[in-house]
Amino acid sequence: MPNVDYDISFHCSDRLQERVGLSKSQKSQEAFLKKVKERGISIKDIPKSEKLYKLLNNYCKDRQEGTYAIYFSNYVVIFTESNIAVTVLNANDNLIKCVKNYCKRRHIDGCYTSKKIS
Repeated sequence: MPNVDYDISFHCSDRLQERVGLSKSQKSQEAFLKKVKERGISIKDIPKSEKLYKLLNNYCKDRQEGTYAIYFSNYVVIFTESNIAVTVLNANDNLIKCVKNYCKRRHIDGCYTSKKIS
């Protein structure tokens, strides 16, 4: 088993299978979440004045305090403060468009805005 600095909740495991199409195997889910943590766009790294921050913050709004969102490959993964992956949500079209614009303005490569992970 790979060494990871986060845990996966049972709910998140089910959502990874349902929404992302990953198998129930822990190895494939950990590999996906590793990519999310390494290559995704975290709300922690975005200035609060950005529209992208506000859109990602909407995904965390009614959740436990300390949760944060990471955008990766048309999905938003919600993590707790203690790095537990809580759930995976499909990103809406407005967020996807905003990420593309944010990446263009920041000259970021590897945002994975249109690639599907299978």
